[in-house]
Amino acid sequence: PALLCGLPNPRDRHEVRPGEVAAVASELAARYRHVVVNVSHGTEDVGAMTGGEGSTITRTLLSAAQVVVGVGAPTPVGVARLLDWVADVRALVPAVTLHLVVNHAPPSRFHRAELEEELLRTFAPASLSFLPFDRRVLDAAWDGRPVTAGGWARAVEALAAQVLPPVTQPAASRGRPKW
Repeated sequence: PALLCGLPNPRDRHEVRPGEVAAVASELAARYRHVVVNVSHGTEDVGAMTGGEGSTITRTLLSAAQVVVGVGAPTPVGVARLLDWVADVRALVPAVTLHLVVNHAPPSRFHRAELEEELLRTFAPASLSFLPFDRRVLDAAWDGRPVTAGGWARAVEALAAQVLPPVTQPAASRGRPKW
């Protein structure tokens, strides 16, 4: 599969167990060079507090990841939320390679410098990237199609080249790698 959809609604998470999700991700990692998983922003173990699964699936997937990319909004609240998330991820998986991305970053050098200063003041990520605002992203979302051109698409391609680990051998011969 080029894309395997996850849960259509967070309420559905009680239908799957974290181990089942991890097994699917491991099987995909054995077959494909890269497995990219979009996880919940919540990393706290809600299940331990409520008796349910909560964010245990997110924690399970983060614990097995080789690379984690955190994406935040270009606002003071977005930066605060991203840094809070980074602290949670670092507590859960201290040695994982962690990249940060500011999505729809403002074109102003001053504003980008302010964002960069605040993000790097408290944390030294493997990389910090700024994805520019591009009207084509909004248009593509409304049209239900991928963004294939423009500054945002080029920035995402550069980000993917930077964060995806290099492939040294074909997926079929790697066995069952940790992803």
